[in-house]
Amino acid sequence: MKEALENLFTHYLKSFRDYNLQGVCHCYAIPCTLNTPERILLIEDFNACEKEFSAIFEQLKQEKTKDIVVQQSSFMVLSKSLLLVSIDWDFINQFEDVFASFCAFYHIALEMKDKNIQLKIVNVASHQSENSLLLKNEFLIS
Repeated sequence: MKEALENLFTHYLKSFRDYNLQGVCHCYAIPCTLNTPERILLIEDFNACEKEFSAIFEQLKQEKTKDIVVQQSSFMVLSKSLLLVSIDWDFINQFEDVFASFCAFYHIALEMKDKNIQLKIVNVASHQSENSLLLKNEFLIS
């Protein structure tokens, strides 16, 4: 389980750093929901996912994002098919300043395909950093 999560979020982070729309969107189950303090968005198809993340990537480019750093990442098993993940993110600009710092909680669907674990994000909720939680099991994102 831990290794599958590390693979999922390492791919997710690399896709963000590379502005890879398809890479990010393939980490999500479709349909899925994205939640921020300002809104809740239902993503019903792959095109809608690409459109939403294209707008996010545009914001990151405007901020001249140099790096994305994971401060901590942890998870807990909710059921045979559902995990809860908590990740604290820092987005760093060209001047080495943190311009965005927040925690995100991910609900991850787990299914077995050909004896392999497949994980997909079904919901993500972003919150201010002070709402961060360290869950039962830590894992590394490289």
